[in-house]
Amino acid sequence: MAASSKPPPLERPSVPDEDSGERSTIVPEFDPEDFARDSEIKQRATIADGGEPTINQARRHHVAGEHEQALFLLTRLLELAPLHPEGSKLASECRQSLERECLAAIGSESATLVAAVSPEELKRFTLDNVSGFLLSAMDGATDVETILDISGLPRLLALRHMRSLLERGIIVVESDGRPR
Repeated sequence: MAASSKPPPLERPSVPDEDSGERSTIVPEFDPEDFARDSEIKQRATIADGGEPTINQARRHHVAGEHEQALFLLTRLLELAPLHPEGSKLASECRQSLERECLAAIGSESATLVAAVSPEELKRFTLDNVSGFLLSAMDGATDVETILDISGLPRLLALRHMRSLLERGIIVVESDGRPR
């Protein structure tokens, strides 16, 4: 018989002396760490609004190519159950797929991006601070990979903002950096 990896159960303490004023600690007959882990994964709200487990919905979105929606659901799941192994793995796959999609829209990591609108026209657009910061680094000489490195932002976040700027017509690809 193989040795158990769990420590032996603790002996129950004896009844404290009435005069000492101390209370004894009662040790449960189950492993509290295992119980907490199971609670995280099984008992917390992993059921979406429709009554279907979030992981199943996320898997379907991922297979359908709806990686952002899948990642949104997985983020909610992982907030409640950070140790969920399948959720973590699927979230990583979704991030990689989203990164590939963003890079495909931009061209490549060696692409050079420039503003497509004048500073006066830019005032008409509502830019958040991340998009404005990234736009300020797009000088026609700095490639996407360098902007990602110097921005200090999470890679996927920066790529999503770059893709959005491109889709909105605020920036264009000046060169794709690939040999012709």
